[in-house]
Amino acid sequence: MRCLIGLVAVSLLSSCSPVQPKKEPALPPLSTVIPLIKQGMSVADVNKALSGHQPALQYSLPDSSIWELNERTNNLDNHSINANRLTIKFDNNGEVSEAASVFCFLPDQEVSFGSTPTTRCYQKRLFPFNKKTTYDAIKRLLIISNYQIDHSDAVSQLISATGTQNMEGDNDKMMFIKLSITFSVINGNTTEVVMSATFNISEKQETWVQAGFAGVTIPVPLPFQKKEEWIETGIVPPKFYLDFYDGLSKLIAREYLPYTPIISHPAAYPSKGSTIKTATSPPNKTDNFLSYTITPIQEETELPDGDVLNNLNAPIDAKPIQEKIKNNKKLKSQKQKEAPLDNSDPFANLQGKPIDSYR
Repeated sequence: MRCLIGLVAVSLLSSCSPVQPKKEPALPPLSTVIPLIKQGMSVADVNKALSGHQPALQYSLPDSSIWELNERTNNLDNHSINANRLTIKFDNNGEVSEAASVFCFLPDQEVSFGSTPTTRCYQKRLFPFNKKTTYDAIKRLLIISNYQIDHSDAVSQLISATGTQNMEGDNDKMMFIKLSITFSVINGNTTEVVMSATFNISEKQETWVQAGFAGVTIPVPLPFQKKEEWIETGIVPPKFYLDFYDGLSKLIAREYLPYTPIISHPAAYPSKGSTIKTATSPPNKTDNFLSYTITPIQEETELPDGDVLNNLNAPIDAKPIQEKIKNNKKLKSQKQKEAPLDNSDPFANLQGKPIDSYR
């Protein structure tokens, strides 16, 4: 009996225990995937090498397409972030032409500059776009984020702007942010953006005044006499830079370079008798080409009447046969008209005799 009760209890516990959800397979670190991306790989090969990593953003340019993959790892002990990024560029044939990766550590607070100033990795970002696209996108991002652009100049490559943000949980505090952004061309299709940002926090404080009545002084708070006092000033934390650059990338992907799926385009069929070259090596490599010649298609030749008569498969007065013979005669007549004229003298054989005496 005790054994039976034990079995029943075990069965009840197993039936009542919650079903454990299936865990998604863990993705390999992005750092282990990057070395697998090679020039000349197809889209299918890249997806296989990524081992489950998916592009966070995708862009389409006139001559290429770009995938951007991001990996963010939070360290709860020191509230820091490891921000890793992989950019893959495909050509119009759907093959990898370039790949670049960036690894950046974002501390919780801005690191104070030492004796040798350096640009922190989170202060800058390389965008695989030309200068105009990047410059226009920065200005638009600032405007739609309610920043006032104080200065903007494409020649000096400098933008300065001021914005405000409300402090969460405290309506009496306001944060003023000052941005200075510079952008420069690394090459024709890559622009480096570097930014610095400072903040000031102000707090609305009430000013007390005294109103005297019959020798009695009473402090009275007057709301319309509130004023703002600066209570804190500093450099914005590194995560602000990360959010700003992420927002800029999303804006470019959405409004400037919307993505079109990559399709492999076969080489165009060459014209008759032409020689084409097919690249067998990735771009920017030595010109290793394979040449081949397309045999010209023979033009339709004249079919003699005799061949028509020797290969009859219907009565000679049948309409198809008659039309074929008629077409051949028409082709002969046309060729005779197009033949060059004989410029020789037709009266050379008369030898000075009258034309009507020549026999």
